[in-house]
Amino acid sequence: MTETVDIEKFKQRLLAAGPVAYSTGQIRDVAQHLARLEAEFSGRPAPLLAHALVIVSIRRELDLEESLGEFFKLWKEQREFLLRELDIRWLKSACDTLADYGRTPAQRSLALATTILINIVKAYETERRQADTCGQSPGFVNSRTVLFDGLRIFKIGWGDMVWNMAGRIRAAAGQDDLAGSILNEVFGRMHRYDTVLRRFLALNRKPELAWADLPTTGQPGAVPVVGPELESVGEGVTFTPAGLVDRAATNYPRAFGALPREAALPVVQAVLSDLVRAIDATKEGSVTISGLGEFRIRNVEREANGKSVVRRHIVFRSAR
Repeated sequence: MTETVDIEKFKQRLLAAGPVAYSTGQIRDVAQHLARLEAEFSGRPAPLLAHALVIVSIRRELDLEESLGEFFKLWKEQREFLLRELDIRWLKSACDTLADYGRTPAQRSLALATTILINIVKAYETERRQADTCGQSPGFVNSRTVLFDGLRIFKIGWGDMVWNMAGRIRAAAGQDDLAGSILNEVFGRMHRYDTVLRRFLALNRKPELAWADLPTTGQPGAVPVVGPELESVGEGVTFTPAGLVDRAATNYPRAFGALPREAALPVVQAVLSDLVRAIDATKEGSVTISGLGEFRIRNVEREANGKSVVRRHIVFRSAR
């Protein structure tokens, strides 16, 4: 005789996995990832973990068709329970799954709309929290910080939330020529103006997660920036003057006050241009900026191909 499961009792069974420990990001090792999820749902009804495990399996494309079948079965049979018990973080994960694998165009579109709604609120609330830490780096707010209802803060500079959203937006735009062309145009304009998407894009530190090209103001040249806040980016990073203004305005909002970024840009460009001229005019020695550091300039003579060659070395040393 086949043993049946009393689903109501199963829903009431609470997981016992020790202290609650929230996971962040994707862990490469599947077993470790599943163990983290089990700890996250400790003390919660067992079906919530089952839902999370199915979503992880779908994202990793483990037995994809079977995992999708389990996902849709869960939502068909336990919709009211899942709606009531899941926090917004996992409701968003469900919508991400539906946006990618929904069975109808309407299902995919509605799921995408929900995901975008949550992402935009998350972006705004993240920036609002960041503004309260004026004078700190973009990574100052702990990435485990919960904004509300299980929704964790966006990890500025490193997170993949907007990159994933942009991919889904482009996929949706391809479904209809007219509406899709408007969607693509609007999404592009969101990065042309001073918006949270543009500001986050300017602070992105992982090239593989750049969801769009950062528009420039038409000013030639880019300014290489090296300093303590950027030491973890590897080989280096390049900003346009507009990118520098975006970064500074995000990191130090009180310093900018009501000053529009468009008004700050020519001032920053003038300061940088004058600094470059001062460095170029210094044959050897240093150019010091009080409180910030100094540019040390020296000419090094070396022999190359039997000829004496003078190379100019410029090193910046922070005052901090």
